[in-house]
Amino acid sequence: MPFKKVFNIYRSVVRAAKLVFDASPSLSLLALAANIVIGLVPLVTVYSTKLFIDHIILLVNTPSGGLASIAQLWPYLGVLCAAWFTGRWLDAANNLLTGLIRSRVDMHCNVLIMRKCASFDIAFFENPDHFDVLQNAQRGASQSAWSMLQYLISMVRQSLTLASFLFVLFKLHWLVVLLVFAVTLPQSFLGGFFARVRWQMQKDRTPDERLRWYFSYLLTDRSVIKEIRTFGLAELFLGKYQEYATRFWKQEMGMSVRERLVDSAFTLIEVAGSALVWAYIAARVISHTLTIGDIVLFTSAVESCRGNARGIFTSAGNLYGQSLFLDNLYTLLEISNEKIDGALRSPHKKTRHVKPVPVPQTLTKGIEFRNVSFRYPASERWVVEGLNFKLLPGQSTALVGKNGAGKTSLVKLLSRLYDPTSGTILLEGRDLREYDLAGVRRFFSVVFQDFVRYSLTLKENIVFGDLPHAEDRERMERAAANAGINTIIKRLPHGYDSWLGRLFGTMKSGADLSGGEWQKVALARGYMSESPALVLDEPTASLDVFAEAEIFNGLAKVAEGRLTVIVSHRFSTVRSVDNILVFDEGHLAEQGNHRTLMKRRGLYASMFNAQASQYR
Repeated sequence: MPFKKVFNIYRSVVRAAKLVFDASPSLSLLALAANIVIGLVPLVTVYSTKLFIDHIILLVNTPSGGLASIAQLWPYLGVLCAAWFTGRWLDAANNLLTGLIRSRVDMHCNVLIMRKCASFDIAFFENPDHFDVLQNAQRGASQSAWSMLQYLISMVRQSLTLASFLFVLFKLHWLVVLLVFAVTLPQSFLGGFFARVRWQMQKDRTPDERLRWYFSYLLTDRSVIKEIRTFGLAELFLGKYQEYATRFWKQEMGMSVRERLVDSAFTLIEVAGSALVWAYIAARVISHTLTIGDIVLFTSAVESCRGNARGIFTSAGNLYGQSLFLDNLYTLLEISNEKIDGALRSPHKKTRHVKPVPVPQTLTKGIEFRNVSFRYPASERWVVEGLNFKLLPGQSTALVGKNGAGKTSLVKLLSRLYDPTSGTILLEGRDLREYDLAGVRRFFSVVFQDFVRYSLTLKENIVFGDLPHAEDRERMERAAANAGINTIIKRLPHGYDSWLGRLFGTMKSGADLSGGEWQKVALARGYMSESPALVLDEPTASLDVFAEAEIFNGLAKVAEGRLTVIVSHRFSTVRSVDNILVFDEGHLAEQGNHRTLMKRRGLYASMFNAQASQYR
């Protein structure tokens, strides 16, 4: 086996042992100790059986003694019973420990993956290749770690049993030992070869595996079921799912058949080797150089050595295969944000470890975009280019423009989900990247256009906007009132403790909401944080005219004294703000208040009149 492959297996074994031990240290040590003892029990059992049989034959050939001499067998029976009981008890205990440790390892690996994903910048999730890495890591990561340790412990146990019985067989003849190894060694190459082929097969089909999952999701998720029914897409998607599933099944079946055929050939070699040794033992017994008890001892030793040697070699091959799958987990865990295209960067290129600056809690200068341009990772298209403007303290600003003009991207830049590709965003005259990232996220209270509908309680849906004040009921109720959801609360069965959506809870303990009502809940979440800056992306897109009027009455209270940014296509929403920025194909086309922009008769006036004409 090449040195690099051996090193990779060794590294993976160490990683697996650390994963399992970190998940459950005490249980892992108990399992290891139990397996060591289990490995020695077979020799004690077989050797005690040999002594027991030999003593019976001795008693049979002794003329005197009678039934009284049977008492001489009790010590051997006692040892046998102790070995039987110990083996059975330790097997049961080991099974219990295995189940307990495995559940802890599952949880530990899932936490590692989720924590790593939580640490990634949003740019990680823009790359489809990263989703392949993520799925490969999720696919049996905990199983791989646990299986590797199981194989390792099994190899330790089997090695102890093998070593003890090899010593017995060496007393029979040293060539028997060589024969046992000769007929079982090919198993190590077989296991390693097929483990590598299986890993490569699963790696190659990861994108298609994700597609198969996606078609399953489309057929089972409540949020898309209306369109599936309306357009009659169920059979199409079911056919796609079955197409991928059938292809994967054929691959697995072909692989398993080939593996079994090769394994059968090696098994014939093993059986032939065992037959030769048994014939040799029979010849020794016939020639009176072995006892009847020796038949039990040596035949058991042959089968135990063959089985344990094969088990060790098979475990070694499986260990290599599982090491490949465990590497998938560490491929994910070892990704750093610095290597992700489009991830957030420090402005200090030469000095890597610069302590972030605390974010100011009050504004005097405001926010400035200075020659800001931006394009998404792996894209050549500039979303915004050469932007220069200011957002002043206490001022409300609206961002308007055609679809794709870059308005939502500006919201992402403001909240530092992305950094500008070039140019600088200044907060109080300092590069936004110099501030503490968590502080920047708290500084802006953002309601996104594609807000999340958490299938949790109404209270949780609101307080997620400001977790440090999650128990401040007065603040929560104020946010709810300003978002106009008091009427929703009154009809919910358990008020703020009612479950929203249909995923959890019961029909009696929760309720589903309309699109507009969900948008109000998202606004309440944004209002929960009383941060210096408020950013709303299409806050009234799903609301009727009455709800929109109610929302803006509440917004006037929430936005008072705060820097407020509103993205909207509704000109009834933006006409009352202090400043309007009009974007066209990523460029700032116009700037001013409603009256000024209407007098210019430019892009803003054209869009306003086009929308207003629908009401005339």
